[in-house]
This record gives sequence, structure tokens and C-alpha cells, in this order.
Amino acid sequence: MKNDEICNACKVFDHDEGRLVFVVRPGTVDESGQKFTGVMLAEILADRYGLIVEMASVSYVICISSVVDSADSYDILFNAVAEIDGNLGYEPDKTDRQELDIISGRRSAMPPGTAWDRPVESVPIEGAAGKVSGAFVYAYPPGIPVLAPGEVVDRQAVNGIKSMIDSGLNVAGVNDGYIKVLCGE
Repeated sequence: MKNDEICNACKVFDHDEGRLVFVVRPGTVDESGQKFTGVMLAEILADRYGLIVEMASVSYVICISSVVDSADSYDILFNAVAEIDGNLGYEPDKTDRQELDIISGRRSAMPPGTAWDRPVESVPIEGAAGKVSGAFVYAYPPGIPVLAPGEVVDRQAVNGIKSMIDSGLNVAGVNDGYIKVLCGE
């Protein structure tokens, strides 16, 4: 089957033949019953198989190919993923699907440039709900902000930031469990 036919059959609207994305289905658990994440998949691929991914997130990993990759390289990767998958379980995910969408629906209290010039204070992530963000908060990679200066910190953002940290992602804008918010806002 041609690539375009595969993409249309899977409802994929574009593709990059140099990248492979492995998605971790919500509700996937490891052998101990712990929630399984893309970060955990990346660590297993590196530790057990010597395979380094381009990027790991809470729910996926991205692998890139290069001109030196052979068919054998792909076989190693696909066999590793199949073996890992065979050791995973599934527990129906009770998480509200909206909780997983941590970047949409933000409400701005003011333009980012205005917020950037205001005094800030650091507060625990848990205590930030209802306040106005004084800095960018994002996981890198990919670098898409969960919060931008001037946006109202809501419960969805707090939960998303905590989930990213718990999953082992590098979260910029968080320092020892504190984020910057505008003073008095």
C-alpha cells in the first residue's frame, strides 16, 4: 500500500517519513500496575536496547531515522517495542479526557507584554490556581507553553504541570515546585 493510502485509512492528514511516533494508550500500566508513560518507554528503549528517541512526552515518543539506518535497525526498534508492549497491561483510564488537554482554553487576563513587566512572586503550583501567570511554563521538548505570562492559571493547567513533572519531563518555568505569578493579581 502506498504511504498516502495508509495515511488516509488511518485518518492521518500528513506524514513525515523520517519520524515514527509511538503513542502510549491512556490506561496502559507496567507490570507493577503503575501508569506507563512515553518517558518510561524512552528509558526502557535506551536502557535495554540502546535506542535513543528524539523526544519523549507523557503519552508518546518520537523516533527519527537517518540515512545510516538499515532495515535491520527498524527490525530492532519494532521488535523492542513489541516486546515492551507484550509486558504492559491495560486498566480503563478513569481520567476525564479534558484533563489530558492541558493547553487549550486558557483565558488571558492581560497581554503577555504587559504581564512581563509586572512584579512577580513564586508560589507553589498547587496554590497558583486562580492567579495570573508571570512566566512561561512548558515542557521541553517540545516547548509548547502550558502557560504564558498574563494567562489565568486554572486547575487544568495545575494538573497538567503536575502530570508532566510526575512523568519525568523537563518542565521549564517550574523551580522546586513553584511557579511565578503576578503579585496581587
